[in-house]
Amino acid sequence: MESVRAESVSKSFKDVVSGKKEIVHVLQGLSIEVSANEVFAIIGHTGSGKTTLLRILSGLDKPDSGKVFIGGIPRERIRVGTPDVQMVFQDYALWPHMTVYNNLNFPLKQRRLPDREILERVKDMANRVGIPDSLFKRLPDQLSEGQKQMVAIGRSLMTRPKLLLLDEALVHLDPITKLKVRDEILDLQEEFQMTILMVTHQLTDALALADRIGVLYGGRIIQVATPDRLLNEPENDYVRAYIEASRLLPERRRRRS
Repeated sequence: MESVRAESVSKSFKDVVSGKKEIVHVLQGLSIEVSANEVFAIIGHTGSGKTTLLRILSGLDKPDSGKVFIGGIPRERIRVGTPDVQMVFQDYALWPHMTVYNNLNFPLKQRRLPDREILERVKDMANRVGIPDSLFKRLPDQLSEGQKQMVAIGRSLMTRPKLLLLDEALVHLDPITKLKVRDEILDLQEEFQMTILMVTHQLTDALALADRIGVLYGGRIIQVATPDRLLNEPENDYVRAYIEASRLLPERRRRRS
């Protein structure tokens, strides 16, 4: 089990705005604390910095200022790509030249496990997240977006990580598959005693999975609450508007002129 703590983390990028190069402040003194064995979700609109935060927690990017600790250890002292910290990327990050089976078994091959154990673990995980054997010989470009997402999730869980980072990891799944994968993630979280930190713009996924939810806005976490408290006691106008928009979105239908 791994706790996560970010203290006053800031991150900026150079970007072209209206034809001029400007500094875009993505994270501005963000602080969060996630307990070991907790499922913590961060919600926020597109471009709010959710992926940037995950990349910093994973070690792929460094903050401009502030500190990050994983299990009480400074992030810079933990090897990037360690089996104990795994991330499901929004763009999947599957090896394009490898079959589904080889993408799934890659983390286990790296650990030099016996072939028989690898086969058993790949088949078990594939079954749990809904990847049929018939897909094992396909390449990623022969898969649907939802199938790619399931392979990415399955691969990240193969090493039984202590910390799992999910970047919009359910967004491309159909409703039935999403329900199955949600249940499996929670079952595996309990079985492996994992800490999960997920980011999403879909409030329904956060409500279904998280013990607590943080709302990211203006480069900071502006409210942290349990799902029930977030829905019933939003602390500011942005949180209130986000919840209301999420409730209305499925019901809205554009009128024909």
